[in-house]
Amino acid sequence: MEKDIFEKIYKKHSRFLKHKKVRSNKKLIICFSGIPGSGKTSLAKILEKRYKGVRINSHRIGEIMQELVSKGVINENIAGRKLQVDYQIWLLEAHLFTNNLIILDSGIDRKYNEVFEIARRKGYEIFIIRLNVSEKNLRKRILIRNKENARNYFKSFNKWKREFKEFGKKVNSNIILENEGEVDLVLLFKKLDRLAR
Repeated sequence: MEKDIFEKIYKKHSRFLKHKKVRSNKKLIICFSGIPGSGKTSLAKILEKRYKGVRINSHRIGEIMQELVSKGVINENIAGRKLQVDYQIWLLEAHLFTNNLIILDSGIDRKYNEVFEIARRKGYEIFIIRLNVSEKNLRKRILIRNKENARNYFKSFNKWKREFKEFGKKVNSNIILENEGEVDLVLLFKKLDRLAR
């Protein structure tokens, strides 16, 4: 049953996935470790443009799921965070595009084990970008970005902060970026140029 749901999501999602047909022999999954609001999507878009990777954005997946719920295609009771993550894992496993450079535009912290296992089996290298941002700037960004849902964000903030910290202890990142405004991407580009080009 899940496969059927995933295929329905993919039917809508595939039109938003750029560079699916780009031929890339480099098997690389670029991931982000960062609390919501740390700049994952902004950076993922830059990398998508520079390296012509397939960017899989969790917010877009959530919007598609909500659309499918409103049309009665997906049951509201199953359309949550777990289904989003399961869909992303299915998409990596099914690999329905020719491009081997994938940018996971969401936090890797909670799904690392599943992504790592797929990468290991399929011969992909994982590149993790850790985004550090002060709590003050995170809170400011959230209020600017989505004032209506800020209360829900702040309820989960300590949990995300704890998960981010724990992940950093368990898994080494390939690069750590301080994102307090303008981010210097020179070193990141140097590292990724060697892997992705």
